[in-house]
Amino acid sequence: MTIRHSLKYISDFLFSEKEWVRDYAQAPDYYVAAGNPVKGVSLTDASVEVFDCNNKRQLIVAGNSMAPRAIYDGDRITFTVYDNPQEEKIERGTFVVIKVDEEYYRSHNKKSKFKNKLRCAICKVDPDISYPKFLEAVKQVEQTAYLEEYQKELENKFKDARAYYDPSEPLMLSVTYKNGEMHYSLHPVNLIKGKVEKVERYNSGMHKWEKVSPRVLI
Repeated sequence: MTIRHSLKYISDFLFSEKEWVRDYAQAPDYYVAAGNPVKGVSLTDASVEVFDCNNKRQLIVAGNSMAPRAIYDGDRITFTVYDNPQEEKIERGTFVVIKVDEEYYRSHNKKSKFKNKLRCAICKVDPDISYPKFLEAVKQVEQTAYLEEYQKELENKFKDARAYYDPSEPLMLSVTYKNGEMHYSLHPVNLIKGKVEKVERYNSGMHKWEKVSPRVLI
């Protein structure tokens, strides 16, 4: 263990370790992609301070895919780190940080530019559920699931996730946005890093971070 890592573990018990993030190339671990992590998204130019303690972390939002939910590029999120995602309840409308599955992208001949991505959770998907039952369950919480275009997307996402990942693994259904249009995605629950507890935006006039409230799902 290096001296820097030793000091980090000590600081976890005493105070939050703070890091200055100035660009994505220098500190990719401190950004969360709000957009396609393969294509890359715009990055804030501001130097911002984030902390990393034993169960709380901060990340800088890169991209505007969550703009319909009032989370924008350059915002700072604080999230609670999950020890065991499988034991955590997934609530509709909760914002979560997901670990980018680099092996999945490589299997599709793609490479991610980020290690984290931001999603708005919908529900947990049991491993033994069939697609017809999955669709009916989604219809109970999402009106868009009645639309043919979204049913096709849900079916494709469901089949792709079940074909690639261990069928005994539970999945999480979530949403993101592209050019303002909502899209569904499915990820293994084990990839969830944690739940977003706070969103902040920098007020340049006041020279301070201020808490903001994301728009809730209807």
